[in-house]
Amino acid sequence: MKLNSKIIGLAVTLLGGFGMADAGASTQIEAGYLGFTSATRDDNPGAFNQSFVALSHFSRDERNTFYQMLKVENPGKWVADKRVAFKSLTVWHYRLNEERTALWLQNFLGTHKHLTEDNFYLGLKQHFDCGALRFNLGLAGHYTVSQSNLTDKDYSGLSGVVFNGNSYYDLPVFPKGWKLNLDYTAALGRDHEHAAVFGYDDDYGHQLFAAVSGPLAQDLSLKLQLTHYKSWGTAPNDGLEYSFSLRYAF
Repeated sequence: MKLNSKIIGLAVTLLGGFGMADAGASTQIEAGYLGFTSATRDDNPGAFNQSFVALSHFSRDERNTFYQMLKVENPGKWVADKRVAFKSLTVWHYRLNEERTALWLQNFLGTHKHLTEDNFYLGLKQHFDCGALRFNLGLAGHYTVSQSNLTDKDYSGLSGVVFNGNSYYDLPVFPKGWKLNLDYTAALGRDHEHAAVFGYDDDYGHQLFAAVSGPLAQDLSLKLQLTHYKSWGTAPNDGLEYSFSLRYAF
């Protein structure tokens, strides 16, 4: 199970370019599969291949960009060994000026029979355009409430800062609507007590992913993603994850 912000990858393409004039809203249901390389599973006992389902809603107007997602991982184990995980992600950007500087609020909550993690970010993001490339840079303070029965530890309090860099690019060789998204999120100056809850041995951790997504038919889209972890989520000893999913908008 990954109790982390990897699921921001479900939202970053929609959230990119916050505060743009085109208002709108979208609701999606998603079903997919995620897996880890054999080396990652060997090094991280908590990493295992699994299916997932998610429901998300996105809305945007001239000032506000809002995203809410609810996710169930490993739903097939609901009864068997109770290895199901429940997660939610809330992201709000409020545009502060014409240069598209935005207030950034984010909350991630993940829970499992052995672990609970609630991470709150408060900071700023800045949007940039460079030809066909669009990207955001953000920095936020990090407050967490975390506990693990596996380490018999818990922590509640400030835990350094989080940096996020996200870029997205329309793929001209693909049909219209296909995009490449690169995202880097790093925990800097993480509190050592917080790190100990999940077995991290460093005050630094990151997730770095590349995703390709686009439409297959009206209201139906595909997403492929590859993610590298360092002292993050279910991979305290680092690792590589792959995932694919189908999304239906209504």
